[in-house]
Amino acid sequence: MTHPSTSEISRRTLLVAMSGLLSGAAFARSEGDGPQPATAASEAYTPAGFRHALPPEALEQPLATLEQPGALDLNDSEGLRLARMKTMFSLNADYAYSAYMTRHFVMPPDATPYPLVNELELNVSFLTTGGPEFREEYEQGKLMLHGSYTRVFLDAATLQTVDAIDVPAMNRQLTLAPTQFALSIPMDLAPIPHDPTLTEDLRWYRFGEDVHLTNIALFEPSESRPPRMDTSVWRVKHADLMDPAHRRLHAHYSFTASSYAALYAWTGLDVDDPTRVVTSKAGIKVHTIDALPALVRERILEKHPERVPRK
Repeated sequence: MTHPSTSEISRRTLLVAMSGLLSGAAFARSEGDGPQPATAASEAYTPAGFRHALPPEALEQPLATLEQPGALDLNDSEGLRLARMKTMFSLNADYAYSAYMTRHFVMPPDATPYPLVNELELNVSFLTTGGPEFREEYEQGKLMLHGSYTRVFLDAATLQTVDAIDVPAMNRQLTLAPTQFALSIPMDLAPIPHDPTLTEDLRWYRFGEDVHLTNIALFEPSESRPPRMDTSVWRVKHADLMDPAHRRLHAHYSFTASSYAALYAWTGLDVDDPTRVVTSKAGIKVHTIDALPALVRERILEKHPERVPRK
């Protein structure tokens, strides 16, 4: 396959973005992140450049198959990129289904911490070989990465879908709306030269039979909001990752974030308020709908079947 030689998105930015895309982190960091006040609607979660849903044209493009030349060198930028693509998406002509359970905990300064709400999330991603006609600036023949994201909120104790929660530490009730949006981005998969900063930012390590692909980030939204720090890990079998014949990887994901609650505008808290929010996420990536957890099928697929491309 011949790949384009130029890219609309820098390779470094793309690789870093890929580390968070399937986790929902790239989506969730948009303005309006998290549970919303009563005025919120689904579209409130849609940042500029994102769509509510993938247009039909994106689903009509041929799925892309990428070749793995052999065992991957994770100390090399190109090998690390292919490893992350294989782990988080697919090198095969496949849909990748990633499901996550996210838990948020409120930590008031002078009270017992308590669970706020759970989020159940589903990302569906796939690569195509054709540039969809619905975006004129994308030339035909470019590789495209497509993703759709759906999130519903669950009661932290019962795991039933909820549309409102009481938050004692914030002295308010939050009305919750399901989150739905999608994106398509062009990709340049021409071989990239080694960049030591990539392997420094996106570290990996062996852990028994597994390999862990990590990412650590510190976000400083503005002077009026305190920073947030998070870390994430993708875990796969090292032998499967290295084997070019093993095309479908079953992967596990974990994510932890800590921030002052005032980082999120929906809390209504002053920037100096010491209340903290800790977020923990666990997930899996599979390649068939049947392999998704029953809770995801019940809470998302049965209620939002239009959100899931099917072959």
